[in-house]
Parts: sequence; C-alpha cells; structure tokens
Amino acid sequence: MYKNFDDIKIGEEKKNLTRKEKKELKKQKKEENKSKKEAARLLKKEKRNSPKIRKTVLNKMEEIDVTDNEFIKTKSGYLNIYQVSGKDVDSLSNYEQEDLIRNFMFFLREFIYDFKIVAMNFPVNTSEQQTYIQKRINRTENELYKIFLNEKLEKLIELEKTKTNIEYYIIIFIDKEDSSNDVLNNLIRSTNKDISLSEIDLEKKLKVLYKLNNLNSKIL
Repeated sequence: MYKNFDDIKIGEEKKNLTRKEKKELKKQKKEENKSKKEAARLLKKEKRNSPKIRKTVLNKMEEIDVTDNEFIKTKSGYLNIYQVSGKDVDSLSNYEQEDLIRNFMFFLREFIYDFKIVAMNFPVNTSEQQTYIQKRINRTENELYKIFLNEKLEKLIELEKTKTNIEYYIIIFIDKEDSSNDVLNNLIRSTNKDISLSEIDLEKKLKVLYKLNNLNSKIL
C-alpha cells in the first residue's frame, strides 16, 4: 500500500525501466561516485602539499606597531616607556628615605591607570666621552698625547662591552577606550621630585621591549 501519490509515481517509473536502462543508471551512479572520490583525493593531496603557516613569536607578542608619536601600538591599545631616575637609597638619611617612600606612595595613589615598573641591566653608555676624545685626537698634533688619547678611547670602548648599569623603566598602558591625553596628564600630575620620569628615544624603547621578550638575550 503506497503512502502517497509520489510513492506511486516513483514505483511506476521504476517498473517502466528496462534491465538495460537500470544497468546504465547503475553505471552512471558508479561513475559519479568514482569522480567524487577522485576529487576528494585530489583536494586532500592539495591540502597536504600546501605550505603550512607556522605560528611564530609574533603571533604571541602584544606589540604590533609604532605610532607617529613613537607610542607602541598593542593588540589591546597602546603603551609608552619612560626612564625612571634611580636613587642611591643607602646614601640617604633616614628622613630622606621616609620622604622617598611617601613620594612613591603619592605616585601610586595619584596615577590611576595600569603601569609596570621594570629593572634591567644595560651596557654602560660612553658614547659622549668617546665623541669628545675622538675630537681631541683629530685636533692634536702631539703624537705622544695622541697615543694617550687612543688608549683612553679603547678603554671606554671596552667598558661598554663589559660593564652594565641597572636602569629602571615604567611602562604605561593605554586601553583603546582611554584617551592618551588623559593618561599623560594624570602621569604628569602624579610625578614628583623622587619619582622623576624622562622620555627615551624609539631605539631605546625597542631595546627594552626586545629584552622583555628575550630575557636571556644580551642587549647590544
């Protein structure tokens, strides 16, 4: 008993097919299946032979670009790096140490945005002294004095290779929804005589970021 008219129609069509037609229909379906399998095989082979894009450290890093004002663009906003003037705490009196702590607490209360303080060893920078001595070498005609200056220049160059200073930096984070002017104004209001910040050039910022992302590397 057929359930509906379509079933009756299909059944009648099946009855009308001859043995030869059925055989031909079966052959066509077989060819179609074969073509589909071949297409799937070729697609699988193409995917297998296509170059694999491997994830690198760049996919993991937050920093993605540098803005016109030399801020670092990140996936979540921006950041900027300032150098913090260090203090020789051991040479301060008890009163000066307490004053330093109070001023640092003032900064922590006043600055309301995210920040991070980092300390790292940087090679001693003797470039100014080297430039000065090189000028003296070029000007002098006294050969003995020139030998003395060259020795001094070599010592300064060697000093940069072997000695390091501990330097302190503060990284200011600016979310996409925050105004950079608001963050910077808040930063200026929060600083004081003991929490003194100075701008650094882009090259130094990139060195700081490189060191933070490659902790075992040596900064040149």
